[in-house]
Amino acid sequence: MIPRLPFAPEGSTPPGGRRPSPAPGARPRPAAELAESDAKKDAARQRLRLIVATLLIPSICVIDIVTPPDIEFKSLYVLVLIVAGGGIDGRGIWPWTIACLIASVGTFALQVNPAQDVPADARFAIALLTILCTAFLVAQQSAAMALVRRQSRALDVAATAVLIRSMDGEILLWNRAAEELFGWSRREAVGQNADRLLTSRFPEPLEAIRTQLGAKGTWEGEIEYRHLDGSSVTVFSNWTLQDDTRSQAPMIVETDSDARIRRAAELLRLSEQRYRTIFDSLAVAVLEHDFLPVIAAIDQLHADGVTDVRAYLADHPDFICDMRKKVRITGANDTAIRMLCASSKDALCETLDEILPDTDESFEQCLAALAEGQSSLLTETKIRALSGESIPIILMLSFPKECTFDRVTGCFIDIRDRLKMQATIDRTRADLEHALRAASLGELTASIAHEVNQPLSATMSYTQASRRWLNREPPNVAEARTALDDAIMATEHASNVVKRIRKLLGRTDPDRLPVPIDTAIAEAARLVQADAGANRVKLNLDLDTHGAIVLGDKVLLQQVLINLLNNAIQAMEGVSDRERRLLLDTRLSDELVQVRILDTGPGFAEGAAEQAFNAFYTTKPRGMGLGLSICRSTVESHGGAIRIENRADGPGAMVTLELPVAS
Repeated sequence: MIPRLPFAPEGSTPPGGRRPSPAPGARPRPAAELAESDAKKDAARQRLRLIVATLLIPSICVIDIVTPPDIEFKSLYVLVLIVAGGGIDGRGIWPWTIACLIASVGTFALQVNPAQDVPADARFAIALLTILCTAFLVAQQSAAMALVRRQSRALDVAATAVLIRSMDGEILLWNRAAEELFGWSRREAVGQNADRLLTSRFPEPLEAIRTQLGAKGTWEGEIEYRHLDGSSVTVFSNWTLQDDTRSQAPMIVETDSDARIRRAAELLRLSEQRYRTIFDSLAVAVLEHDFLPVIAAIDQLHADGVTDVRAYLADHPDFICDMRKKVRITGANDTAIRMLCASSKDALCETLDEILPDTDESFEQCLAALAEGQSSLLTETKIRALSGESIPIILMLSFPKECTFDRVTGCFIDIRDRLKMQATIDRTRADLEHALRAASLGELTASIAHEVNQPLSATMSYTQASRRWLNREPPNVAEARTALDDAIMATEHASNVVKRIRKLLGRTDPDRLPVPIDTAIAEAARLVQADAGANRVKLNLDLDTHGAIVLGDKVLLQQVLINLLNNAIQAMEGVSDRERRLLLDTRLSDELVQVRILDTGPGFAEGAAEQAFNAFYTTKPRGMGLGLSICRSTVESHGGAIRIENRADGPGAMVTLELPVAS
């Protein structure tokens, strides 16, 4: 075993030497420049050693030849081995040993007759033994020094600052990382007192640290040191006591790392831990994907001159399939594992292609978003669980600018329950609307009866007139035929009214036929003219759509107008201080027919206009609150809109309908 001794790297001040501290403000030479300079000096010293050793062999040989045999010079060959051994490794000493032995044997043969000079033979044997022993020791020492040099180089490549100090604080070793951390070069630091050079500020008394070192062999804590430029450097320091009884003296091996970097690393670790905890416990399914191959492929497309990536994707579906297979799934939280029916993370699919159905279109959108530099993608799609079930989801992929695309996060929201609930809501809404239509029959009975009564009365009148024409002498067949034609038309009108009522109460879609809006409005106004006169309401029409046509069901649209006009007439029943006027006008505005109904009633109370279209909301003592709700539903089913507000030019309310003009 070779004893482990305190050492300093070659080119440094030996442990007993002293160097003055660098002058304040002196600029340190770069570490790479110092390392190159030291390497050149080491190589020059090794070459010089070998040259001196080479010259020593013939010199000792000549001196030995010219010197009387009783003076032994052959032992001086050990100088050759000592000089050469400082510049070579352990095995390289043996060629030099052989050269020295050959030179010794040669000079001995020239000087002495072995059979006549026994003392000379003994001296020669002793000299040879001395050379061999020296060679062995030098080989051992060279091997030890080579080990020291390897250890020194290993310490130099370490990212952590390492310095070895004696028990009294003298720096024995100073690696490259220490140069970068504290600013002093190795040649400037080795041999100095560490505490004086670095102006150490310990978290506790130095004697307490030494006591802990002696008791436990280690100590760690934060120390504040001074950099060469005068700034403060706080390090996390770990001290280990090397107290080998075979060594010359105990040493302290100190490793230092910048506390800021250590704190940042710890914060990063905690942040990663928090992220992982949140990631695993989210109620939303999250998958992490490696998109690097996709990014490389898209970059290649751009390099090949492809400018419209969306068009390229539409023309090359095989490219999309290939990219799906290259996106690896690198992580998943517990919710995603349950959603995909996997038993563990290891049981998950390896690529995105395995969970996307063949009809998926979202991945094409994802490729386009990546190519266009978008920061995210939000879409609806489906994924395939390991059980084979197709799961509808909302997908959110995030591509932040600082993203390296090897950990692209995708959030999946399972919308199976939402779709089921939406279907239930749609069915309930349809059932409710049907119920509301049926319930509104009571409010609409009066106007419907009035409208049906007119064609029935007309039919009776025309029929009676026809009979009278036929009873005359002679019978007037032409007039009778005209009266019967009018009766037939009135009967058809009554039939149409009944059909529309059945559609209103049924579930069939309304007709979509061209309707001259001004004509339909005039007919609806005539149906409420009697009620308006009975309530002393003056009804005025201002129809100015120039024959505009809308597509829809004429009877349903007329029933909306009748309901709104009746509401306005009833709203003015309590008005006694001003004229009761009801204005119905029409205008064309931006491909829309605008119908306005303006009254001079009390208008709507604050907040009532916003609630008027809610089902079962009413301001009438015996009202059901269904009429306006059905009116809005009917208008919207024709692609239009309806709104209510108070008049700005005086008391009263204004109802506005907008219907699209037929193209």
